[in-house]
Amino acid sequence: MVDLFLAAFTQMQNIQYIYVLQHCMSMRQSGRNIIFHDMEKCLMAIDESAERTRYVTRKLQVANGLLAHMKDDSASANAAQQQKYML
Repeated sequence: MVDLFLAAFTQMQNIQYIYVLQHCMSMRQSGRNIIFHDMEKCLMAIDESAERTRYVTRKLQVANGLLAHMKDDSASANAAQQQKYML
């Protein structure tokens, strides 16, 4: 089962996955036993870490977008105030 799993994941593009899979393959070739559950835990940890990073990045982008929007609104309000005083 582990061999089939490793063979199926050899075409992955994610470098972190490739590292884990190569490590498992080298362990397998050296004759050590690999438990499917351990491989699954490693790959799930990579997914969870990547998702946490995406979530934080999205939160920062939203916060930056809101701040930029607030700056735009205050700049336009200031411009309107200046025009009112000029009249």
